[in-house]
Amino acid sequence: MNLTLDEAIDNLFAMHQELTKNGNVKPEEWKRLESQYNNLLNRNPDNPRILFQLGTYHMQTGNAGLAIPLIERAITFGASGGGPYLNIAAAYKIEHKDERALEYYKKALEQSDAHGVVDERGINQDKVFALHGIGSLYVNAGEPATCVHWCNKALAVDPDDRHAMWNKGLALLEQGQFAEGFRIYDEAGFK
Repeated sequence: MNLTLDEAIDNLFAMHQELTKNGNVKPEEWKRLESQYNNLLNRNPDNPRILFQLGTYHMQTGNAGLAIPLIERAITFGASGGGPYLNIAAAYKIEHKDERALEYYKKALEQSDAHGVVDERGINQDKVFALHGIGSLYVNAGEPATCVHWCNKALAVDPDDRHAMWNKGLALLEQGQFAEGFRIYDEAGFK
């Protein structure tokens, strides 16, 4: 059975999502996914979906130096929305390059208004991810009040955003607001 290019990309994306959800993945499964992405990219070097997904793979596996140019190339060839900018921001954040991460979170925020991914509740998830991403940079930098500001913006868009709650809880704890900080931190549900 011959798959179209879009079907092949969709299949790889589904496999990628499944591996991402499963916390107990063997290294050879990740390598097989990478190999399949590479094979598809070799035949379609300018395809923005393949470039974006392969870049995301490298961001998730700790290869920011590969992730960033792949995703930037995906944008050059037509990838749109907040997702590419969010993943570049995450790659820079992983490498502790917070100024560059902030630059890309702000680009993601701009893109989210024009091309945001809206979930089944009607919430613009790209916008929420950009806002709580910005907040996370400030809790890491020891600027808890600024973190709370950005997390409140994320929570105004999605009151159930666990990442914003978690970062806000950390920021409140850093400010000495222990009761409220622990309540919000616990509400986020990360263990």
